[in-house]
Amino acid sequence: EKNATAASTSTAGTPDDPLLPALASLYPRREIPTALSVGYVNTLDKGLLLKASMQVDRASLDIAAGEAKKSGLDVIGAAVDDRGIIVTFKQLLTVTPDPTAQNLQQTVVWNQQLNVKPGLYQVRVAVRERSTGRTGSAQAWLEVPDIADNHFQMSSLFLGERKLSPQGEKFATAPQPILVDVDHHFARSSVLRFQTYIYNAARSNASAPDVEIQARVMRDNRTVVTMPTTRLPTDTSKDLARLPYWSEIALEQFPAGKYLLQITATDKVTKSVVSKQVSFVVE
Repeated sequence: EKNATAASTSTAGTPDDPLLPALASLYPRREIPTALSVGYVNTLDKGLLLKASMQVDRASLDIAAGEAKKSGLDVIGAAVDDRGIIVTFKQLLTVTPDPTAQNLQQTVVWNQQLNVKPGLYQVRVAVRERSTGRTGSAQAWLEVPDIADNHFQMSSLFLGERKLSPQGEKFATAPQPILVDVDHHFARSSVLRFQTYIYNAARSNASAPDVEIQARVMRDNRTVVTMPTTRLPTDTSKDLARLPYWSEIALEQFPAGKYLLQITATDKVTKSVVSKQVSFVVE
């Protein structure tokens, strides 16, 4: 969302912070519909990162198209692991009118990342609109494995939506930047982009890693699409311990409904296999 800016800090909320009840709520607050998507990656310079993408509906904010008016959102988030260790963040999100928006249904998306250790995390986020006092909240679970043990691993799966070009191009020839989709709801007229990273692939006799990737889409425990098996390219990264993989699939072939995307990677040197899956909805 180009008309939203976020200023963030890592300061925990004070006891009288009005956002804390929303953050601690057993059930999500819905005055401002809020979505949360979480995943992890392992980076060369920062190590394990928990990546959180958040979304609110523009129509739920105290803002109208064409008016010189902005809405301020206080954001607070917390990631609590299975040892009781808490990592928090606070943000001030400023949303301004978007004169290019065709309607107020345009969503507002922003991101945050936290340095974490391996473990099972519950991630919570809450928002509060300053002008109205209305709140929204969401929560998600994420298991972050120990990448440092040199076992064959895969990052989380990250989904994005690419609108078809006027020429009807169904597949991109290069990974043009696409925002991470938060609620995993996609139009049938769009293309689903998915991306992940492969870690610690073995190298035989100092050769490049040899990793085989297969993607399939399932519905109601049945496979509806199996993409051709492909070798993971190794010439796209200088860091062979962290290999990126992305691909796309046109959604026009899928009837509306809920689906499961499964990505399986096989290390051909060690015969190790790792798999990740994520659900999405075609509308």
